[in-house]
Amino acid sequence: MLNISILKGLSHLGAVQLLLEEGYLEETLIEQTSDECDMLLQYPFTLYDGNNRIIDQIIWVEYCVEVAEDEYEDLKSFWSR
Repeated sequence: MLNISILKGLSHLGAVQLLLEEGYLEETLIEQTSDECDMLLQYPFTLYDGNNRIIDQIIWVEYCVEVAEDEYEDLKSFWSR
């Protein structure tokens, strides 16, 4: 399991690369509407054991506002568990 503070110290691409190198798999994007913003995007990265059970999951979260039809701008983003 990775310490999430390590990811926070890297660029987004660097953090994604580290997760993938450590065996985490990038899962399907989760899109949700939110009261705090127009769209909440969650990019989960999951670490599985040899029996395909989840050991850990780290999520890149983006709160976005709509700037044009079906076009969103990142308002706030962070790593979370």
